[in-house]
Amino acid sequence: MPSLPSNPMPFAAQIESVRAAITNIGGSQAGQDFRTLIEGLVQWQAQTNPTPPAATNPAAVPATQAGPVGVTAQVAGANGVYSIAIDNGDQNGRAVWNQIAYATVQSFTAGLVTMAPTAATQVTINLPGETLFFRLRSSFDQKSWSAWQFIGDSPVQPVASGLVTAAAQDEGVAFNQTNYAIVSSAAVGGTAAVRIAGPSGGASAATRQKGPVQSILPGGVVDNVPFGTSHFVGYKPGPTGYRLLPTLADVLQDNLAPVGKVSVVDSGTPTLPALTPVIVSGYLVGATGALGTGLSALPTLTVSDPGGPGAGAVIVGVGPVAGSLTGTQVLNPGNGHYDSNTIITASGGIGSGASGGGTAAGGNGGRMTAV
Repeated sequence: MPSLPSNPMPFAAQIESVRAAITNIGGSQAGQDFRTLIEGLVQWQAQTNPTPPAATNPAAVPATQAGPVGVTAQVAGANGVYSIAIDNGDQNGRAVWNQIAYATVQSFTAGLVTMAPTAATQVTINLPGETLFFRLRSSFDQKSWSAWQFIGDSPVQPVASGLVTAAAQDEGVAFNQTNYAIVSSAAVGGTAAVRIAGPSGGASAATRQKGPVQSILPGGVVDNVPFGTSHFVGYKPGPTGYRLLPTLADVLQDNLAPVGKVSVVDSGTPTLPALTPVIVSGYLVGATGALGTGLSALPTLTVSDPGGPGAGAVIVGVGPVAGSLTGTQVLNPGNGHYDSNTIITASGGIGSGASGGGTAAGGNGGRMTAV
């Protein structure tokens, strides 16, 4: 029977195991031959492959080659998309694999996403409204990799993707929205306050509809608004909140949600018209007298005949211009029974403003209206 080499072989333990395992075969020549065959095969394997298979750990296979050197990349964010351009440099025609990772913090310990390796040199990532850090590593064989390197400015800065602008959306998307807010105004001291609230009034929230998606508009107040002005109202979540802008084009910026329009109240105590009716044959045919001063809106003129029997007459003011009426107009002369007791009473004369906002619930298929 062949003997083991004087120097221990890597398979010595396996040989001894085989020797012990076949001791029970018996003393026949067949058993002896089997033992000789097995031990010879094991020794032959040990001599031709001195590295035992059991000693090879696939997870510990050393890198076969160094990673690429000279790979650079740039990242830009716009319209909700990150665009990454990779320059592999001069690698003597060898294919390069690059792996990109991004995270919400510079240490790459939060919000980390590591993408699959790619041979592409242009990579786009659709992530609207994000601000992220990027890094990259490179390899020839996807086994040995270069060290991670930051992508972007130095010192390292996060990159914002921006929001998807209306220019990148279908036609009409900007108007496929409405809300159920009521925008109104009121005099508060020397200025006006514009209030945005839901149908319940006060500081209640309102529902906003954008396409098929509903969200909430909080109640809000904008103070120190000049009297007698008109504004379009836009909303942006966060510290910006509600903004008053002069035109609809201003409020349709991509970072604002259109809410509505408001005509702000006027203030002051005008001198109302003091009018005397002109009665002919029992009918109201006109009026004479002072036309008022400091008017910011048409006053309401009411015709009455104390003790009767005159009724039905309607007269309105014309103007105002520079705070005064320019005249009056009879819309209905009445029933022909007015007498010398007939009087005209003026009230109002202060611009009350006009409320705006979105459409009523369910109106106009959810599209923005009343702006």
